[in-house]
Amino acid sequence: WQGKGSSYPSQFTAYNGTVYFVASTEVTGSELWKTDGTEAGTVMIADIAPGSLSSSINRITINNNKLFFTAYHPLYGQEFWQSDGTSGGTSLLVDLVTGAATGVQSLNKTISIGNNVYLIANVAAGNILGIPQSARLFKLDVPALALSEFFPTITAAQDIATIGNTLYITGRNGSNNTVLWKSENGGAVSQVKVLNTNLSSAYNLTNCNGKLFFNGTSAAAGMEPWVSDGTEAGTFMLKDINPGTAFSTPHEFMYSGGKVFFTASAGGSGFTEAELWATDGTTAGTYLVKDIQPGINGSRPNGTISIPGNKVLFAANDGVNGFELWQSNGTAAGTYQFPAFNSNGDGVIPSNSIFINFSNDYIYSKLNDNLVFFARSADKGIQLYGGNIAGNYLYVNDNNRTGDIFTNAIGDNTNSGSQAAPFATLSYAVSQASEGDTIYVDAGLYTEQVTIDKGVTIIGAGSGATIILKPSEINPPGDFYEPGTIQSIQNIGDVHISDMSITGDNSGVTPIILQTGGSVKNCRLIYGNQGIYFRVNTAIKTVVIENNYMTVQYIGINCVGTGLTATVINNSIDLNHAGFSAGIFAGADTGPLVRFTAFGNSINNHKAQGIYANSYNTNITQNSIVGSGQYAIQQNTNSLAFATCNWFGTSNASTVASKVSGFFSYNPFLTSGTNTNTTYGVYSFIPVAGACSEGVNNFYVNDNSRTNDVFTTAVGSNSNPGTSVAPFATLSHAISVAPVNS
Repeated sequence: WQGKGSSYPSQFTAYNGTVYFVASTEVTGSELWKTDGTEAGTVMIADIAPGSLSSSINRITINNNKLFFTAYHPLYGQEFWQSDGTSGGTSLLVDLVTGAATGVQSLNKTISIGNNVYLIANVAAGNILGIPQSARLFKLDVPALALSEFFPTITAAQDIATIGNTLYITGRNGSNNTVLWKSENGGAVSQVKVLNTNLSSAYNLTNCNGKLFFNGTSAAAGMEPWVSDGTEAGTFMLKDINPGTAFSTPHEFMYSGGKVFFTASAGGSGFTEAELWATDGTTAGTYLVKDIQPGINGSRPNGTISIPGNKVLFAANDGVNGFELWQSNGTAAGTYQFPAFNSNGDGVIPSNSIFINFSNDYIYSKLNDNLVFFARSADKGIQLYGGNIAGNYLYVNDNNRTGDIFTNAIGDNTNSGSQAAPFATLSYAVSQASEGDTIYVDAGLYTEQVTIDKGVTIIGAGSGATIILKPSEINPPGDFYEPGTIQSIQNIGDVHISDMSITGDNSGVTPIILQTGGSVKNCRLIYGNQGIYFRVNTAIKTVVIENNYMTVQYIGINCVGTGLTATVINNSIDLNHAGFSAGIFAGADTGPLVRFTAFGNSINNHKAQGIYANSYNTNITQNSIVGSGQYAIQQNTNSLAFATCNWFGTSNASTVASKVSGFFSYNPFLTSGTNTNTTYGVYSFIPVAGACSEGVNNFYVNDNSRTNDVFTTAVGSNSNPGTSVAPFATLSHAISVAPVNS
């Protein structure tokens, strides 16, 4: 909108490098736009409601390279539309009520799963589907462009959410009971639990690390926080925060660092006295984090997002400074305000006050570790701000400047820990760090044991430059018997270590022992009982071990924990013990891991197992596993694992068959162990093209997310050629185009 008028851009939806949104001009009214991030590439897609009329577009959802939404046209009213991002490819999908009358009175929620879009909508009476006028659940079969009612048993659909390919649904059944249902992969709907037996509700369904959190309303307890693991026994009210029939109105559910944060009120109407709460998913573990503004008003935390360091960032009003930016690690001491943007009123804009069209959007967004948000100051008014959210930075240097890249002086533990005045030891820097801080360790030799008691990131100057040497006196972490040169205690935030060398010894000291989640990347681990040992008691954690070299005695990489998801990629492991030595142990001690992935690793000279996998979801592919041990790969669960395209030191099929044990598929296998890696990662194993006996027809599939991907570098689309850089979107499509033996 030219001049002082606002174009009110909203409903931003990113897909394949393009952002789709709704914006208004004086000439066209409110319509569908797109941008590639340049002025020239920011254009209106279509003027759906001709002239200055607004098309009132609502809830843009993308599936199979198409946009689906509701829009107004004077000839059709408010109906379902589709667009491929071009004017010519934008058209009416279905006219539910023939003619100019509106067919879709409201579109309340949309979710895309596979080739289907599920949506909750209120449709008008007299629609062509013959559906009663109420909130109903629909399924749009995108390839067929067919809209139908999904699960008509629901008389009043309330909310939907997904965990993986499972659709969760809340609504009322024919007896006016509020029920939680679920559907696996679009199949039959089954009841999880009757939540209440009268006219109640369950909204704000939110996937938090694999569990469903929502607010449920009942006559006895009012609106309170609930949780579900998808079973009847695992679905329950977490806590009656506002006792009796009063509402606590929980919302803004956000997972970070093993906790789910949310906003709720312990008194008043449910909207007053709202403060920041957290839960570990149990009643006993549900607590008030901090009473930021004591009294009847409450701080009303909103716009909550997860940030590095197992923290959340949000806007809150302490009653003195107005709405400003806050962060929390789940403790009262770790919940504090950033410097105020505005000394005379609200600095950070509440999400549902100024930007009315953004009432369902966060007031800030993350770009990697950078934050962008709107804020108000007395001298500049409302502006767009940015900053880094990865915590504070501390610096370490030894007693010389040779090879330094981070610091400007030699280290001293009486210094402030800045670039100009670094600390002298990593262990002292850890003691001075706060949760989520980053520690840069410059080039040099550091003889010390480091015990980590909080979630931090430790970055060296390179595996050949920053070297941590095992000292003569060394002790295990906490109650664990095995010591590490760098080690952590249990029950802390994630720890990330990269770009350094760490030594252990061959008599029981492991270079790295981490009893938490996190990552180890680009490191050299020299000597040691083991190379890298991730050991988690009961917490749900994720670890990534990538591009490391290690030469050790017994076990290269060991991952333990029944709540652990481990990804091990592009590592080189040389084993030295003449009697017992194994490349990777996953789930060997306390029980199966949640998920285990091994890709692109080189394991040499194993005398026991090359890879021992005890995991409910296992994928072992494109590794070189060479040694004289009985099994190159051994699996210890009945869950089907995939272990194709690995090199076992031989191309003889019968010999390969003797090197595997367990319930998994190992065919096809590599027929050559030549490593062609020259560019990706120092230690990764990349086999000769065509060495896997499936032939030369390799196709790749990915969904619409990059989370945990190991094979592909882009989201999927069935219009792609099916390569690793441009994968298909569905397995069924890949099968349909693949020749025999692909």
